[in-house]
Order: sequence, then C-alpha cells, then structure tokens
Amino acid sequence: MRRILWVLIVVMIVPSIWAIKRLGSMDKPDSLQERLGDYQKVTQRDRLAAVGRLSEIASRDRHFFSEPGDYSPLKTPGPSDWLTHHSESGQTFRQFTEGKPNYPNSGQHKIVLLPLGEFPENEQAELELLRQFTAKFFMMETVWLSPLAIDETKMPFKVSESRRRQLFTEDAIEELIKHLPDDAYCMLAVTMEDLVPRGNWNYVFGQASFRERVGVFSFARFDPKFFGEELVAGPIIARRRCLVLAHEIGHMFGIKHCIYYDCLMNGSNSLAESDAGPLNLCPVCLRKLHHSVGFDLADREREIAEVLRDQGLTDDADWYRRRLARITTD
Repeated sequence: MRRILWVLIVVMIVPSIWAIKRLGSMDKPDSLQERLGDYQKVTQRDRLAAVGRLSEIASRDRHFFSEPGDYSPLKTPGPSDWLTHHSESGQTFRQFTEGKPNYPNSGQHKIVLLPLGEFPENEQAELELLRQFTAKFFMMETVWLSPLAIDETKMPFKVSESRRRQLFTEDAIEELIKHLPDDAYCMLAVTMEDLVPRGNWNYVFGQASFRERVGVFSFARFDPKFFGEELVAGPIIARRRCLVLAHEIGHMFGIKHCIYYDCLMNGSNSLAESDAGPLNLCPVCLRKLHHSVGFDLADREREIAEVLRDQGLTDDADWYRRRLARITTD
C-alpha cells in the first residue's frame, strides 16, 4: 500500500497531530488531567498577525478580512472540547502560503463528489443541495459522479459490536484514488456506511489524503436514528453535512485547523461542539481560500446566503446577508 498523508475526521480524544481531523472515536482516550493546560489563549495581536498585511489586498476587498461585528474570537475550550485535548499552534496566512499548498488550475478545476454505495431515493434532492452549497462555498464547479458500488470494489470491512458493517477507510482511499478524474482538483466520496480506520478505533466520520486529493466521509452518524433516537427538529442533518464537507475540502486546500476565531475550520471533539460552530470561515481562513481560488468575495457571500436559505438554514443565511450588507454600505 502506498504511503499517504492521512487526515482523520475524529470525535473523541486522539494523538495530537495536525493531520488528525474532526469527529471520530478511539477505544482508550487519554485522561483529561493529562491534556488540560495545553491550550494557550490567542490574543488580538495574534489574530491580526495571522490574517497578514491587508495592504497586499485590493482596497475594495479589505473589509472582507476585518472582524468588527462579524467574528467572535475562539472561546476558551471547555473540559471536553477539541483544544483541551489537542495541542495546536494554528496556521497563519503566511504559513499557509509558505507551505506551498495545492492550487486549482486550468487542468484540475473541479470539485468532485462521489456517492459510495447506495443512498435512499429520498436523499437525491438533499444531495443536489449539498452540491450547490459546495459549489458556492468554494466558488468552483462541483459535480456528482455516478455511484460507486461497494460490493463491486470488494472493499474490506469489519462488523462492529452493534452488528453494523464498517468500511476500512485506508482501503476506501486506495480504491478512490483509482477513480479520481483527470480534471478534478479533489474528490470526496460520501457514504451511508459507517467507517473505521485499521487499529485501535471504534469509528471515524471520515478520512482524507492531502497529497492524493481524495477523501471519504460518512453521513451515518449525523442522523439520530443511527443511535435509535428521534430526529432533532429543524434542518440539523443538512447543516452537519454542509459543515463537515466544507471543513474536509478546506483541508484539501491545505488549510489547517483554526485557533483564532469561531470558524468552520475549528477542530471538534463531538457533534455538540461541531453543531455550536459557525458555517462560515474566519478572516484568516477566508484569506487562504480566496488566495487559492481567486473568487469575487461579494458574489460568494451573496450566493452562499441564497443556497443556505434554500436548505432552510436561515440563521446561517442571515449571517452572510448581514455581513454583506455591512461591507457594501461602509
């Protein structure tokens, strides 16, 4: 098996390296006392330095990277939150560019989404809304490929203690690499199957390879019915899908976890922590994405608001509308 730089979407407490991602579970978490105290509070000076020199940006765009009224500094983490258990130093805009991330180009210019396995017929409209959100969030052409049948690929799996099939993520990634289109900047497979890496894990929500530009994540645990619970009122499942998908693709652009603001690129230790986070990028992470793609900032804010409204995510849509109104009237 080829050597790949992995990204795990983890939920519980795991070794603290930046390549490990949000939402998953290991069998034996570290004790809380071993991890408390690692978090170092970020100052206002740190946040401004992380955004970088706004004089390098066209004057008409500078308001999009300023914070007054639009962004909240990241709160001191609670006992079970991500940064309590994972020591992360953050990534400034300058560090991002010096890391020489992958950039879209004329040959690799699409975000490709791939259904892995079967989806219920009533999911088709939701999947189309997810494609629309992805296209607007990254301002790149986004397409669905035809579903890839799991049984035809003969992907290895195990059966969990709850008698559910769990696909091994490393093997799924190896298979997905074979299906990456030539014109794809990146490809993310989505599945209703539960996922697990090899080793001492219970599950993960997903895993990705930065260098190979492919990843996979599962919708299964976003739905309370997976745990035998009643559905939460409101479009919470759609929001979870949008947030984690955008977060995961953000990592494929080379954007690391954010420690500066409440931001879509924050790490998360649980669904509760993830649900409390915003569906927008902070000034630091927005500048990284804008540098990579080069979209019109006002058009992006407007179009994201529209697609979020169509998904019933009115609070998130209103955030984008208020922000755009403030910027365009300043």
